[in-house]
Amino acid sequence: MLLDQSGGGWWNISIGRDRLRWGPGESGNLTIGDQVKYHNNLRFTAFSNVFKYTFSISSFVHPKSYLNWEGTELDTAYSQEDERDGINMFIAHRLEWRILDKVNMALTESIMYQSEKNQFDLLTLSPTAIFHNYYIRSNSNSLLSFEVDYTFIDHWNLYGEMVIDEFKLPGEFTNDGPPSASGYILGLKTAYPIGQGMLYGSLEGAYTDPFLYLRDNGSERDNPVHYGINFVVGQPDFTNSGSSNYVLDFLGYRYGNDSVVANLNVGYEVYGKWNVDFTFTYWADGIMDMNSKWHYTTPGVDDPSSPTSKPVNDKDGSWDPSSNWESRNAVAHWLLFNIAGHYTFIESLDLYAQFRFINVINYENVKGQSERDVQFSIGLSYSF
Repeated sequence: MLLDQSGGGWWNISIGRDRLRWGPGESGNLTIGDQVKYHNNLRFTAFSNVFKYTFSISSFVHPKSYLNWEGTELDTAYSQEDERDGINMFIAHRLEWRILDKVNMALTESIMYQSEKNQFDLLTLSPTAIFHNYYIRSNSNSLLSFEVDYTFIDHWNLYGEMVIDEFKLPGEFTNDGPPSASGYILGLKTAYPIGQGMLYGSLEGAYTDPFLYLRDNGSERDNPVHYGINFVVGQPDFTNSGSSNYVLDFLGYRYGNDSVVANLNVGYEVYGKWNVDFTFTYWADGIMDMNSKWHYTTPGVDDPSSPTSKPVNDKDGSWDPSSNWESRNAVAHWLLFNIAGHYTFIESLDLYAQFRFINVINYENVKGQSERDVQFSIGLSYSF
């Protein structure tokens, strides 16, 4: 992590490469999840004992460096020697506040700003403006999220998150236009001191709409296969082949769009000595993925937002240029069981181990295709 910081008694500004995570979720968070390896980030924060304001800008590679016009991966992605242009930035302002030391709340408004021609609208740099009032659809896609965390009794927290990407008002877009796109997380967590350590646990459920985080390019809305302005980011990894391998992740929820997730976590930790952690996750993965596209619907055609309708390259709104769209015909069911732990021999020297079992029904969303995998890792870590 490379980070320069400056600040005072009530404010802080930082610039550099950093990890970000916003929200109380355990399986992931809806606005910024920690599965993204890093953010090239500029961040200003002002705070008091009960209030915090954050204005954040993260810069990413424009998707034309790794996607072609049809939205699928380039045969040869841009290498480190190729000149990269285009703007792809995540810009957000976030308000957090506490009420009676019992309730924490957060409201975040954000946009993904994108331009192939390196054109930048300075309006987006205003820390007090409302992004939804900008009307720059051809260059941006916006999100609005709300979080709450309530300590209803000692050691117990009830929390929730909601994110809105696209929302239809009554009478709006009756026969054509985008489907509604939103996501929700609800969970319960606890941490309780027992003996020399801490027992902790959480139970969480999440739901995301089929087209959450995805949208057409407003300037090319009549071309359904053009890559859109999505909350999906690509980060380059070096390869010996002379090109870059781009790792694509959802900026928000780890499991992305068109998902239903249940997550149970239980663990015990003696701080500075050892811990053991158990996690069980069920994930229903619908047929829409980060490569799916929607297009304007036509009168008399079914709503394309159904997570079980097959994406077809026709006028039903389910435009999907990904290579395996024709074969995806079923919801995939993932069962993941994970056991992890570590033991500290001496200060800064840890032994860690992890075991994971994965079972998938309808693998790659193909009915009747199943897969299983067992993973085990062990190692030593030293920090100084």
